[in-house]
Amino acid sequence: MPKKSKMPKALPTSPFERMSKEKKLEWLTEKWKVHIKNKRVQATEERLEPFLAALEIYNPSKPKSWKGLGTLINLAISTHQKKPLLPACLLQVKAWAKRKTRAQAEESLNEPTQAPAFTEKQLTTFWNLGCLH
Repeated sequence: MPKKSKMPKALPTSPFERMSKEKKLEWLTEKWKVHIKNKRVQATEERLEPFLAALEIYNPSKPKSWKGLGTLINLAISTHQKKPLLPACLLQVKAWAKRKTRAQAEESLNEPTQAPAFTEKQLTTFWNLGCLH
């Protein structure tokens, strides 16, 4: 019988997560172009809000990945408009990433398996060791 690997199982990933950074940037840029109807307009809070709301992205395997996605959104839009995002828009993207992170963290724990349970005998050993010191 083969030995079981001690490596933790990898969390399932979405197709978006498996894309390279360049493909993600390309995809986000295309989404932005469609949203602004291929016009070269400056991103504003009013234009950015519906864009962020309309993005359909599966939850990443780790909630903290939303921050990296916010950075990619900033890069995609600023590259397309050939100007950096306005400070208010940057704050809006950061707030969006933070909301998504919190929402995902609240809905599920990021654990691949159930934590092992201790038997009464194992706990007694721990208690005895704690009393000796």
